[in-house]
Amino acid sequence: MLYETMKRPLLRVGLTGRVFLLMVRGALPPTIAIAMYRSPKVATVYGNFGFLIALASILSLHLQPRARFQQNIALATLLTCLAAAVSTLSHFAGLKARKHTEVLGETRVNYNSSASVVNAIFLCFVVWLVSALRAAWPMVTIPFLVCTIYSIVAITNGPGVRSEHSSLVLCKQLLLCYLTGFEISMAVSLLFFPTTSRSAFIDSSHRFVVQCRDLCIKERDILKATRSRGNSEEASEDEYTSQATAIKTSAISMLGSMSALREELSYAKQEVAFGVYTSDDMENLLHRLESLMIPLLGLSKIPIFSILHWPPSKHFSPFAELISAMMLSFDHIIEELDHALQHTAVLKLIDRDDDDSPKGDLKVLCPELLAEAEEHLYILCLLQSTSAATQELSTFARSQLVKGGGQRSRLIFPRLADIPFFSFFVNRDPPYPSTVLDPEHLPPRNAVEKFGNILRRALSSLGSDSFKFGLRIVAATMSIGIVAFLKSTQHFFVEYRVVWAVVMIPISMSPTAGTAIYGFIGRALGVGVAMLLAYVNWYIVAGRAGGVVVFFFISMMLYYFLILKYPRFIVLFILAAANHVLIIGYELQVSVKVPAEIVSPQRYFPVYTLTPYRLLCVLAALFIAFIFNVFPAQISEHKILRKNVVTSLTLLASYSSSVSATLDQRIRGLERDTHQATSPGRLLKARRLEILFKELTLLTEMRQISTMVPWEISLGGRFPKSSYDRVVDAIQTAVAFLSVIAYISQTFSAFYQLPSNRLVRDAYSASLFHHTSNEIATTLSLLALSLSADSPLTPGAQIPVRRLPQRFIPSRIKVVGADALGDPNLEAFLVVEVAGAQFVRSLEVMVRTVRDLVGTVDFGEEGQAAVNGDTSMGVV
Repeated sequence: MLYETMKRPLLRVGLTGRVFLLMVRGALPPTIAIAMYRSPKVATVYGNFGFLIALASILSLHLQPRARFQQNIALATLLTCLAAAVSTLSHFAGLKARKHTEVLGETRVNYNSSASVVNAIFLCFVVWLVSALRAAWPMVTIPFLVCTIYSIVAITNGPGVRSEHSSLVLCKQLLLCYLTGFEISMAVSLLFFPTTSRSAFIDSSHRFVVQCRDLCIKERDILKATRSRGNSEEASEDEYTSQATAIKTSAISMLGSMSALREELSYAKQEVAFGVYTSDDMENLLHRLESLMIPLLGLSKIPIFSILHWPPSKHFSPFAELISAMMLSFDHIIEELDHALQHTAVLKLIDRDDDDSPKGDLKVLCPELLAEAEEHLYILCLLQSTSAATQELSTFARSQLVKGGGQRSRLIFPRLADIPFFSFFVNRDPPYPSTVLDPEHLPPRNAVEKFGNILRRALSSLGSDSFKFGLRIVAATMSIGIVAFLKSTQHFFVEYRVVWAVVMIPISMSPTAGTAIYGFIGRALGVGVAMLLAYVNWYIVAGRAGGVVVFFFISMMLYYFLILKYPRFIVLFILAAANHVLIIGYELQVSVKVPAEIVSPQRYFPVYTLTPYRLLCVLAALFIAFIFNVFPAQISEHKILRKNVVTSLTLLASYSSSVSATLDQRIRGLERDTHQATSPGRLLKARRLEILFKELTLLTEMRQISTMVPWEISLGGRFPKSSYDRVVDAIQTAVAFLSVIAYISQTFSAFYQLPSNRLVRDAYSASLFHHTSNEIATTLSLLALSLSADSPLTPGAQIPVRRLPQRFIPSRIKVVGADALGDPNLEAFLVVEVAGAQFVRSLEVMVRTVRDLVGTVDFGEEGQAAVNGDTSMGVV
């Protein structure tokens, strides 16, 4: 009874058994590090930096799946060793500078200006280079932060180093602390509740199917509302808007999950595993999930269809039969998704028979009704495709269950092509041929010119935004770090632990102003709460070491629960946990008896004094990081958003061209066998999918940036956020319909055998998607160019929205005959036409919105007359 009473509130906050185990797994490494340092023998080895063991264990991010964690820990170890080498070199150069500037026979003093300058130069260079690389590769931010922390702690101690021996001891102790923290995290990650990347991929697949089911239910509900609207009373406009918004949100979430799923698969294929399922099995599962996603994505755009906006009338009543058939199809798909969920949850359930489930015959509808409703045909065909994809997913999952039950587990090694280092030398598929020309340089003719190209690109990268951001971090870091290299403040810097204020600056710097303001407020609040929790941790047991360690473990569990609950704020919670470690770890460290030669030179403060000092240092660092994010010129979110929209439009132009080429290949029978690595169809598909998932990743990034725009400091007129959001929505709609075209046209492989071959070829030759028509790509490129260069659009530009595609069914259905509608290839072409019309409408939204943003060229009286065709007044 007590268990049931406690279970409900725990489940309500998300504290399940699995989450609890992950909390314990997250809290174990820092607690082990803190507890082991209580031994005087351990404290003698690690010196004054023992608390860094716990800090390194937190920064290792050991909650990640195994392959991702091992890749990060390997990179962090490599960068830490490089930082140790550079720090030792900095100390050595400082000692040489001290030696050459001291006068023989004079008493040696602790401070030497030349040694301080040399170490300061090394610190500036290391912080600049590492910060620039961190900005260029944000996916490995944490390993670069680990390298930055090591370099700052080691090099700021350089001016006080008097001999090579003391330099080696210092760098060795720091390196041992970091490596020990990494080793503890590695052991806990591998031994306690281990999570493989393969299991993470299966779990993500299960969650993706849940999201697909949720989206399918919402699409069914909006059709239900339409049916009730047509048969009885008019539906509420607010209810319809909320349903359309819910569908849009679910579609965005589904796209983000697919991008994360592909990323997780890349890690899953890299690890050595003991099991049954190979990399090919996981790839096949991903392909089936992609096949399920595309028709659902196409169905998520039905709120913009006209059939859902018609008022109740007699003309609407015949479509009640169609909507009822759609409802049955949705119910059937949801039932199939429930079966797929049962199989993809753990891939170990018993096979079940579904022969008695309703099949939802979609061919019972009269051709006259289809002739009046292309949009209904679009929905019906996509429902049929969704049902087929769902059944294929269930069948595949069942086959994997049979495979898992009939084979013994074995060691599975990654292929060379899946390992990042070897992927440069081993390519499974030849790349799609493409040539990028440089308008300022001709192609190199010899080895000297090729080397010149490489050198030119390397030098031009020094002027990139990443390296500029690195210089900004150097300026912010040295605004406090200079205190460590001045004679009058060097002792104060060491005694009062100002080094941690310097460390906090690179951690708190963000590439954009809005994120910086948002992060400043969130991190300040998080660190303040962490300080209060450190008070509780220490004084609730009156400072007794055993009780402090126990409550430290409970506090770490709380931090990791917040990390699991709100992964978006992982940096904030890690920062709070790190400050908690610095306070409690230092207080436990000073109570350990160690030899006099390794006693810390820092001044001792009790917890009630140390905690406010630590909070003051952190807040000062956060404030300085915020100042240098907006001074002298802020890198605003709206500039990044505008740049990403330009990139997205360019990618959309490439994607539309690849879809057009795919459509042409399939209609003309030029795709060949896609199982062969060199077939044109396979090469084009690889290129098309590469562009598609780049676009999906960019869409997710643009939406995240858009949420940060209100936080930035805006001077002058307001940023037109709604206009850019409208463009992003239109791009997503266009991507959805292009994906539907590429997906549905798979049935064109036998198009030459159709009786309607001539009719479809004639209609395709006049389509905007014909391979000889470049109007779509030209329009999208023009929009990207105008938005990038802030140049207005020309009024005489050829915009394809001025001639919508002709309606296929009303004009040609009598020529083909009613029997042709039973042909799935012809039905697929009808869906392609509807999707193309909706794509053109989304393109119209882009053109109209971009024109509102950049304006139109005003040629004056003469230019306008020329545009209108009257050349008597002049030539433009």
